[in-house]
Parts: sequence; structure tokens; C-alpha cells
Amino acid sequence: MEEKRPLYGKRIILAFIIATILFALGFLLSYIVTYSKYQSVSISQGTIGYSLLDLELQERLITSSCNVLGLFSLSTELDEMGSTMGILEKRFGKTDIRVLSQKEIYSMLELQHFLLIKSYSEKCNKSINSILFFYSNEENFADAGEKIGYILDSLKSQKKQVMIYSFDYNLKINLIELLKRNYNITEPNIVIINEKIKLNNINNIKDIQKYIK
Repeated sequence: MEEKRPLYGKRIILAFIIATILFALGFLLSYIVTYSKYQSVSISQGTIGYSLLDLELQERLITSSCNVLGLFSLSTELDEMGSTMGILEKRFGKTDIRVLSQKEIYSMLELQHFLLIKSYSEKCNKSINSILFFYSNEENFADAGEKIGYILDSLKSQKKQVMIYSFDYNLKINLIELLKRNYNITEPNIVIINEKIKLNNINNIKDIQKYIK
């Protein structure tokens, strides 16, 4: 039995090395996938930004056109980008500078799309529901914010023509500060429906549905 101990020890060392390599490979693969998502968001934001600019120019040139298909198509792309932003937050961290920089651009794209939808509704006499959600990732508000986020996702899946725009309450950019002043937002986890109805205590989807046209 004494002669087999060195071999047993070598097996332990080999198993440890293999486990370490597998862990490192798994971590590397996870990082590559996450970074790929990050790159995808950057590219998508540029593409959507050009598309929104194109729609804005079309609106100025052809005021009689009331074709909203392009706006709804971009809404779907923005929703997908929002989901990817959530993945980046989980992978890199919600305070990571790369995530925050992408979130700033994403917030600008959301607002631009919101203004286009608003202009379309006024010029074409259409009724499109809009929801602005001011959430926070801070510890005291994060759980409640995630709950409201799930409720809004459920609402969006039921009513395709409801436009939902989520903004980080704590994001330090002038755009967010201006929005908070315009809608008198003084605390996180507030929902603004059609720019008129302000809700700060949302427990289920019915709390919002009754205000949707």
C-alpha cells in the first residue's frame, strides 16, 4: 500500500489542475459571451440611432404620412436591447462604467423614440399608451423595482401597442434630471402613464391596466 501513495498524490494534483483549467475556461467563455453581448448592444444602439434619425427626418418631410410600422419595429428592437442591458448588469455589475455608459445612450434612444411616438399620436390623431418607469438599483429600492419591471413586462406581452420606457433614477445625466423635473419625480419606482397619471404603489398588473386606453 505504501508504494501506491505517490501515484494517489499525483492523481489528486492532476484532478486539481484539470478542475482549475475547466473553471478558468468556463470563466473565460462566460466573459466572451458577455463581452459579445456588450458589443452587440453598442452596434444595435448605433443602428437604432440612425433609424430613429431617419424616421425623424421623414416626419419633417412627409407630415401627412401616418405609417407607424417603423416605430413599432424600433420599439421591438429597443425592448430586446433593454433585455440585453439586464444581462450586462448581471455580468459586469450595475455600477460598471461600461454598463453605465451604454445605459446613458440607451436612455437617449428611449426618449427619442418616446418623442416620435408622441408626435405621431398628435399628428395622426392616434391613441398610443406610453409608460415611463423610473426605477432604482439601490439596495432599498431594487426589489420593488424588479417587481414593477416584471409587471410591466407582463403588460407589454398582453398589449403590444403599449410603449414602455424605463429610466434609471440614479443615472447621473442631464436627461434623467430633466425628466424627473418635468414629471415631478422625487423618489424611485414611479410610473407615469400617458404623461398624466402618476403611480407610486404598484402591486399587480390591475393597478396599471385600469388606466390603459
